[in-house]
Amino acid sequence: MTYIDIIPSAVYKEKFSLSLTAKQRVVLDYLQIKQNGFSNEFHLFDREEFKSLKEETYTHIRKYEKDVCGFKEDLNLRITESWYRETVPHVEGVRVPNNNHEKHNHPNSLLSGCIYLHVPDQPSNNKSHGGIMLVHREARGVFKNFDFCYNQNNTRYNVKETFIPVESGDIILFPSYIDHFVSHNLSETESRKIISFNTFIEGDMNLNNSFPNQLSLKQAL
Repeated sequence: MTYIDIIPSAVYKEKFSLSLTAKQRVVLDYLQIKQNGFSNEFHLFDREEFKSLKEETYTHIRKYEKDVCGFKEDLNLRITESWYRETVPHVEGVRVPNNNHEKHNHPNSLLSGCIYLHVPDQPSNNKSHGGIMLVHREARGVFKNFDFCYNQNNTRYNVKETFIPVESGDIILFPSYIDHFVSHNLSETESRKIISFNTFIEGDMNLNNSFPNQLSLKQAL
């Protein structure tokens, strides 16, 4: 018996080979962090100090382009935004702002990603708080217009959420339209620290030369 998956979504996960330099750590330490945990800087990779991280990030994006997208040579994804975020430690009995990240997606972007600079250890009975939860766009089981009661043995077809565990040094890439959220950081001493980024297409989007309505996108320098 064979089941054939159609229209799958690919999430990329790999180790990021570079570690933060002392200069990069200083920059992050002095960034202004808003109450929601986001930095005021949304073009972090454009800073000279982060050139090496940007270059390695592109090596991972190019792998995704080749293995998943199958783009032709003159079509690429270009990083459009990049920012730093901290998810602060847990305080027992207190509702702490910026201790999690509610469900959201990334509009006006094609592929998004996260570099996990530091992921604190989570309690052994709450390991799901150490990663990212991806929500299926039509999270209504096998038959998209009906929702039934399922037993506890979720299948890859009826599951409504997919948990991606991560640890310090990981990078993940995922289609920007996918809703996702991050559970509460249950560490009482350490913040979760990540760099996130969005991308958009650059190049000739024409499928073949016979189409008169071809579109070519180039990002202004």
